[in-house]
This record gives sequence, C-alpha cells and structure tokens, in this order.
Amino acid sequence: MTHRTDIIDLIEVLLELREPRPHERLIALATFCAWLYWPAGPRMVEDARAVAGALVVRGLLQGKVQPVGTVSEDVDVLMNLYLSPSVVADVLLDRAYKQEPFFIEYAAIEEEHKLACATAEYLVRAPRLPRPSLNRCRFFIAKGGFAPPFTKTEICPPRAVSTSKKAWFHYGAVSPFLLAARISKLPLVDLAPDDDGALAKLARLSEVRLMTSYFQSANAIQTQLIASLDLLAERRLEFVNFPRGVESADPSLSELSPQQQKLSRTYSVANATKIRIR
Repeated sequence: MTHRTDIIDLIEVLLELREPRPHERLIALATFCAWLYWPAGPRMVEDARAVAGALVVRGLLQGKVQPVGTVSEDVDVLMNLYLSPSVVADVLLDRAYKQEPFFIEYAAIEEEHKLACATAEYLVRAPRLPRPSLNRCRFFIAKGGFAPPFTKTEICPPRAVSTSKKAWFHYGAVSPFLLAARISKLPLVDLAPDDDGALAKLARLSEVRLMTSYFQSANAIQTQLIASLDLLAERRLEFVNFPRGVESADPSLSELSPQQQKLSRTYSVANATKIRIR
C-alpha cells in the first residue's frame, strides 16, 4: 500500500459510525494497533491488515468465528477486501524477507512507545506554571521522574534526552492513543495479529462500549496535549482529526506529585546538558 493509512475510517468502523462489512471491526482493530507502531509506515500496516484478514478467514473455516452469512460467503468477502493476490504476494515476500513475526517487531519498538507515552503524560499532568515544555519533560524523564522513588511502579525508565527526542519524533502523533490505552488498561499496544490468542483478544477488545470509552479518552488527551505544546512543536506532528461524532471524555489525570513537581522545577539548560544516560 503506497497511500497513508485511513485512521479516520478505522475509528468510524470501530465505533460503528458507519455500517461495517462482515468481520470488519476485528480487522480494523488489528490494523489500528499496527498503525500505533508504524504511523508513517503504511506498507507495514497493510501487511498487518492482511494477516488479520487471514486470521479471521481461518477462524471462520475452523468454526471459531460466527459467520454473518454462510462461511463461504464471508470468506469470499474477506478475500476480496483484504486478501487479493497482489496483497498476499506482498505480505508473503515481506514476511519472508524480514523473517520476524509481528509480535517480535512490536517488542523492539516498546521502549520508544513508553517514552512517547510518558512525554504525553508529563505534558498533560504538569502544572501550568512553570509552563511545561518538551525540553523540561525530557530532563524529567532522564532524571527518573516516572520511575521509583517518584512513582510506585516504573511507568517509563530513565533515558537520555536524545533518546526521548527520537521517540517523540516517531510516535508523538500517536501518543494520545498510547496514553489512553495505558490509563484504560486496554492491551492494545502489544496486540499483534499473529500473536497467540489474537482472534479472541480482538473479539473482546473491539466491543463498541470499550472502543467508545477509549477513543473519547484519547480525544480529550490529544486536546490537552496540543494546548500544552507551543505552536512550532505542534506543527511538527500530524495529530489525528477525530471523526465527527467522537465525543471527548476527560480521563481526569491528576497533576504530578509534589516530589515530581520539585524534580521538574530543577530543570535548567545547564543541568540538562550534563545528563549522561543511554
């Protein structure tokens, strides 16, 4: 696939803002989860969509997925939509070349996800004074602001300013979705289409009620995040324009703890340049 992933269409399908095709919501969720890893890599997302389509076809043939029509009718629809000969050929060649399942590739990106998610969380939770900034946030993460003793459990490991900066460049635009998933405890960020039990997980997590709450939270987080970013930083990222009909539900994140705020106030350009963490 050479064009960009239509994330708005995926959200509309998952929230039933338009009539879904047979089993489309299962495949849309797997595609959305892949997009969280490759927001600028539509070819990888298309591969994941095709694998998810094959997963549902196998589920139909094995009696694990309830058909909308007959099994053969549903399989024909899925083959036409997601498993055309050209798509199957591309996926087979891509997978043969990489020789790695999706869940291994997802694991390799996990740290950058955590850093981007922590950056969004800091910008949303930091008090307005002093004004939060990306540089102050990267200093805060490098000094362990989202790890013990500042938090009960490790939200994000301490990492160098340059490492956080790279993660934000790659995943800043999807960080509202990452943070919403963490807050809601929905295991979306590691839901690979070729993982064990993926079909059952997709069926459970694609339930409209869960998806509605999730996307409403992500919408609210994105609004707060954009308000925290300066205009230049905002323009460097392409945030999602949510479809009409997606409301905003504030997840009510508390401010940083007094200890975390104290750490954040110690930021200065001089201090930030002295940090040496991988």
